[in-house]
Amino acid sequence: MAAFAPITEELREVLNAERMRTGIGPTELMRGTTHDPKRPATLKGHAISRWLTGAITSTRPSHIAYVLDRWRALPDATSRKAREPAERVALNDDILCQIDAFWEQGLLPDKILETGIVPEGLNAAIIRTWKDRRIKTAARDYIEFVIRTCTKN
Repeated sequence: MAAFAPITEELREVLNAERMRTGIGPTELMRGTTHDPKRPATLKGHAISRWLTGAITSTRPSHIAYVLDRWRALPDATSRKAREPAERVALNDDILCQIDAFWEQGLLPDKILETGIVPEGLNAAIIRTWKDRRIKTAARDYIEFVIRTCTKN
């Protein structure tokens, strides 16, 4: 069994800095690497996302090295603006009940995205993860937009 290395706060800061510098997130970073002989077979983009949030606190050193090498090899973001890491809020029962009510009214997930200025990156798939209780937190600006806009309708 391979030894695991901690994902320290310092390493997390380095990883997040590379993500911001390049404008490339973990999923996009791993896109097209399936047949890369240097890629560790068990490394997945969703795991890297969890490193960045602190949900995973250790991993194989070869995974860390591969990810850092890939990010460091990329140029700085130029033509597209990377979204700053958003402040997160817990999806508590009050928020989830409101999401359920807006869903029943037919406002979510698609109708809300047709109104107003939608925060960058918010889409129907993200809203569905709230409804399905697949995640425990969400970006504050996304939740505030959804509640504010649905309440007006």
